[in-house]
Amino acid sequence: MASSHALSVGAVKAIYAGGTTQEAVLQVLELKKIIPSGQNVPQTERYRMVLSDSRHYQQSMLSTQLNGLVKEQKIQTGCLVRLLEYVVNDVAQKRIIIVLNLEPQTGPLEKIGNPINIEQAQNNQTGPGSKVRDSVSEQPNRVFSSAGPGQTETLPNLPGRFSGENEKHNATVPLSANSANILSNRTQSFHVKSESGPIVKVEPSLGSNLEPVQSIASLNPYQNKWIIKGRVSSRGEIRHYQNAKGEGSVFSFEVMDSTASIKVTAFREIASYLYKLIEIGKVYRISKGVLKPADKRFNKTSFEYEMIADNNTEIVLVEDVGEVPNVVFHFTKIANLENIAAGQFCDVLGIVKDVSELSSVVSRTTGITLAKRTVVLMDDTLKTIRLTLWKDIAENLLSSSEGNPILLCKGVRRGDFNGISLDATIQSCFEVNPDIAEAHELRGWYETTGRYKETSPLEGAASLSLGNVKERKTISQASEEDIPKLVNDPRGVQFIIRGYLHYIRKEGTLWYTASPDDNKKVTKLDENRWVCDATGKEYSYCNYRYILSVAIQDATGSLNANAFDDVGSRLIGRSAEELAAIYERDRAEFDAIIDDVLFKPFIFRIRAKQNTWNDEVRLRYHIVNVEPIHFSSESQLLLKEIKEYSVY
Repeated sequence: MASSHALSVGAVKAIYAGGTTQEAVLQVLELKKIIPSGQNVPQTERYRMVLSDSRHYQQSMLSTQLNGLVKEQKIQTGCLVRLLEYVVNDVAQKRIIIVLNLEPQTGPLEKIGNPINIEQAQNNQTGPGSKVRDSVSEQPNRVFSSAGPGQTETLPNLPGRFSGENEKHNATVPLSANSANILSNRTQSFHVKSESGPIVKVEPSLGSNLEPVQSIASLNPYQNKWIIKGRVSSRGEIRHYQNAKGEGSVFSFEVMDSTASIKVTAFREIASYLYKLIEIGKVYRISKGVLKPADKRFNKTSFEYEMIADNNTEIVLVEDVGEVPNVVFHFTKIANLENIAAGQFCDVLGIVKDVSELSSVVSRTTGITLAKRTVVLMDDTLKTIRLTLWKDIAENLLSSSEGNPILLCKGVRRGDFNGISLDATIQSCFEVNPDIAEAHELRGWYETTGRYKETSPLEGAASLSLGNVKERKTISQASEEDIPKLVNDPRGVQFIIRGYLHYIRKEGTLWYTASPDDNKKVTKLDENRWVCDATGKEYSYCNYRYILSVAIQDATGSLNANAFDDVGSRLIGRSAEELAAIYERDRAEFDAIIDDVLFKPFIFRIRAKQNTWNDEVRLRYHIVNVEPIHFSSESQLLLKEIKEYSVY
């Protein structure tokens, strides 16, 4: 039978009472896998253990980062383990050890001793219903220390948060009568290292008690009290919504330390205040947040939990003394983006090669008009990728590619709509010409050699929203392969062609006058007076929007299509308002502009759809998107196609 001398006899009792031990060695009496159930709950497996010191045993939970030790069979029933880091919490009226770190000591052994349940043992000593409750959670300012087994070091209380006369040292910003507090104060740091149990960092800061700080990776919903300290690595835009409960707003950001990153989300008034105060790169101390399983549909961190900041949450801005690591970027080379699954998030660093004009689209779900801009990035793999920016970022981040700046993209989503692409989300972060080593290295490469190199789109990448080159078809192929699908798809079908405009109808008009509010047609009453035909509302000005009828041809056939404002501006090269002014001023110039567009090559994305008019089924074509031919990359594509047809 195994000897009991290898175990830390009495350690379970000490841990239960809230004391510390000299890295207790305990035996695993039971190991059981637990999978949570319920809707919208991540199916993350956890392991419950029963730990014994040969006299007493106690329930415990294994932190998920240690699951690998179980799968590798380094932790098994009967083996001895050394506890390196742990916390003790009361869960459902039971005291449980949350094991954050341990070292397996032996393989499976026979059961050592005849241990009894520590809960029952305490009840027998103190009487029913009067368990020993001297845990850390019920004795403020108690921290693990090196004072020795079963002893604690109690730190002195400091004055409460400063306010009034102390504002210059500690500014407390109230969010509401009882909402999250953002504190700005100066701190010092020293470390209290426990010879047993976790290493705890204790920070005396003006206006707050000395309280232990733990790692983000050690957070779990079983803990009652905790404080973390981390650096804000990313923050999203504030988003407004409306539901059955009324209007609201939501804002989220990510905090990281040396162990993990966690997403923090706030709603309504708290979201508005945090949006103004949270800054990327700053260090904050956070406590009293609500922990819940991470919803991986909207959470790009690898941590299994996320945090909700509610009215009780405290967020304290602290001095950056270098303890928390700087933001870490995990850059993916553009050529390697094809190895990332669609929908995953990544960091990309690239040279800005092209920037589209600012355009707008109307959200199908909200009906709100959104600003949109497309940026083409390249890096030293000589591959390019398009990045779509939205809303304020689209308007303010970049307006041109002048100077070919370097763009840092953190947390952008790898898309697959119309081919491989990158999309900005509300949590994506960007920086132009960042001061980091990777950016300086990329700039040096570009200035010395990269500027003169030929680049090509990433294989499978979309070309300014016009899809993978492998998706291109001739007009004849589209008629044979895609048009028959309309019988079973009333929404229509889309295809990509390379062709020419051989006709633009000039009869009638190429544009219409539109309401500034919703682009509905307006009619001119007199000078500076316009009225909406649908609503009767009058305006002092109007917008001009294209409505073109064109004919497209390639070597296999032709088709007639419509094009509206965004596409019309790219085809004509001028806005509808500019062209209307030229039409009134000089018809010859107007005709020359239209004729100049004819027989120039473009890449078109076409949508075909059937509709019924007077019991007659009609086939309609609409130009969804267009871009001019980029001759260097297109020539490479043609050479590749010629080579494939070569006969040896």
